[in-house]
Amino acid sequence: MRRFRPSPAMVIACVALFVALGGTAVALNGQNTVQSDDLGPGAQVKAADVANNAVGGAKIIDGSVTGADISESSLGQVRSALLGGFGRSGSNSSTCDPESTQLSVCTVVTRTLPARARLLLIAHTTAYNNSLSPSASEHWGTGECQIGTTSGPLADTLTPVVVQPGEDRKGLENVSLVGITGPFPAGQHSFGLDCRETDGHIAFMDSGISTVAIAPN
Repeated sequence: MRRFRPSPAMVIACVALFVALGGTAVALNGQNTVQSDDLGPGAQVKAADVANNAVGGAKIIDGSVTGADISESSLGQVRSALLGGFGRSGSNSSTCDPESTQLSVCTVVTRTLPARARLLLIAHTTAYNNSLSPSASEHWGTGECQIGTTSGPLADTLTPVVVQPGEDRKGLENVSLVGITGPFPAGQHSFGLDCRETDGHIAFMDSGISTVAIAPN
């Protein structure tokens, strides 16, 4: 029996017919062998076809990614934003009576920082003369107040306080202190208003302190 050998013309005709009928390419061997023109009309490259970390910023068209394209739940919180509006205050309406030159804690607030931060501290108190003597000459007193922290007293907040006889012989004196701390690490810290008596008779009431985180460094 004679073998059938197709002529070159028949081979060309069969290939042309295969292409015309929408034939597909055979699988390519090796790596890095698929080029842009190997993708036929309607071909799609889907998310599952792209390896993790395979697309860099240089491959994204400027302006093509908007806020709607990013899942907000996938974004972590900006470190500084953890501190925004993070504040706390403490107060003490009872009398703080040091009765010596040793500093006494008149009020304190404890807070836990979520991240490293500097803090704005604002303290206040009302000083008055608490002598029980009927003599008007004894209704005066001097003292000092400052802002204290778990790292020690806050520099430049030491404030002298003087009360003098008034109509009620109490000599009420309002005292305000403001300071900014150095950076505190994340964690729990305490801040307070410390006062003492240096001469005469003096006590403090309605003391309070407020803290606001303002910056990480």
